[in-house]
Amino acid sequence: MVREHEPAFVIVSGDARARELLLEDLAPESLDRVVEVPTHTRAAGASSEALDAEIDIRLEEELERDRQDVLARSATGGGRRGERGLGPVVHALQQAQVETLLLDPRRDERSLLALDGPPWIATEPGERLSTQVLDEVPAIEGLARAAVLTGARVLFLNPEPADPAAPRPEEEPAEPVAAVRWATGPDHP
Repeated sequence: MVREHEPAFVIVSGDARARELLLEDLAPESLDRVVEVPTHTRAAGASSEALDAEIDIRLEEELERDRQDVLARSATGGGRRGERGLGPVVHALQQAQVETLLLDPRRDERSLLALDGPPWIATEPGERLSTQVLDEVPAIEGLARAAVLTGARVLFLNPEPADPAAPRPEEEPAEPVAAVRWATGPDHP
């Protein structure tokens, strides 16, 4: 199952002896992904809260690594491995070049044109090629739609503070960032 689905991690929980036996039988590529949670959720009076909390932590850690990877790739080689800003990201999406798109969910004031076929998105009617405009949509929705339709992964920045009682950051929303499937531009200017 691990070979087929390639999860980022595999949570192993339960009775200590059962965990030990399972870990002995796992293939090395599966063992490398194991996160052991010493919680026995089947015992009388046991709760799954610790397991749920550990899963939430691991998921957020994995998402943060992915977000940082997109940011790093978009800055690598003078930006040849990625795009930053609405216009460059739209252009990369029109070319089906985006591998992973990173969006700030607070960025909604601009709009884009959703198209009924490739290139799926446009900033103006002249970019629609032979397609029809379906609607004018908030930029974040148009970007996410075009990313999904071109097989890209979509991640969102998490601008919310960890503590719900903490004040929200007052910073400007981040521009969209895309890690691309292939480098753009020449190796040397």
